[in-house]
Amino acid sequence: DIANVEHQLMQDSHAFFEQTNLSRNLFPENISG
Repeated sequence: DIANVEHQLMQDSHAFFEQTNLSRNLFPENISG
């Protein structure tokens, strides 16, 4: 089911962005700019 796949991709990317924001908050010196 395509809708289910798209939903899973959205969840995966959302989790990825949450991880990125978390590491950015934990290690701000590692982020340039």
